[in-house]
Amino acid sequence: MSFQAKCFKRLMEIKQNGTTIVLVSHSTDQIERLCERSIWIQDGLIRMDGSPQKVHEHYLNYMNAVHGKAGADDLNQILVRSNSTNRLKSLLYIDSGNGYSEEDTLSAEAVIEDGRFRVAFELDSDRKIMRLRFDPEEGRICRCRIEESFADGQAVKAYPVNSLGVEASLFLNLDPQIEILLKPGNYHKLELAGIFEYLNEDYIEQSICRIMEERVQVNEKNLFLLSEIDRLNQEIEKLSSMLERKQ
Repeated sequence: MSFQAKCFKRLMEIKQNGTTIVLVSHSTDQIERLCERSIWIQDGLIRMDGSPQKVHEHYLNYMNAVHGKAGADDLNQILVRSNSTNRLKSLLYIDSGNGYSEEDTLSAEAVIEDGRFRVAFELDSDRKIMRLRFDPEEGRICRCRIEESFADGQAVKAYPVNSLGVEASLFLNLDPQIEILLKPGNYHKLELAGIFEYLNEDYIEQSICRIMEERVQVNEKNLFLLSEIDRLNQEIEKLSSMLERKQ
């Protein structure tokens, strides 16, 4: 059984057990097979919410109009493409007060050497910047951790927005995003450095299975805690009744 088939089978088992699943994906086929509801999010805003077939029809029409029709890559194709290059093609999203948009970005390339990279973006110092978001490389399933981040030579913090793994640097999606925490102001240059690794199929499979198992365990613990809360509430009601009778 292929990795995709095993992963989908496990998701269906979790769903049949009554567990709520939030699936973040660009694969409309996966969503339609697994979900009863689809939400199209663009630039941090909900564009449409409804049945998968209806939402995906509008989404695909939009993507075809903006980017042209393109065939979807399956996981193995993505992995082959990822492991055939040692260059990182990154994007920096800039928010000057109106949120992030595809039109307000900077691009840069960095060479990956021994799993490490360093990249710099020249910023427009005449513009006040509210927020910055670093996308290491779209369409890549990866591990990325920022170890050095400087805005005009001053250290700033960076944290992952949508990492899905048990560790903050693990991105099991095709759109890794890292928010750069800085004070609103005017900046000349942003410099980032850290580790970047394309993930192979075995690692992805093991990570997804581990995360799914942990989520099941968390749900089981939550059910136990709810049961205990209900039991304690019943005890409180009994003690309150006893006190009332004594009074």
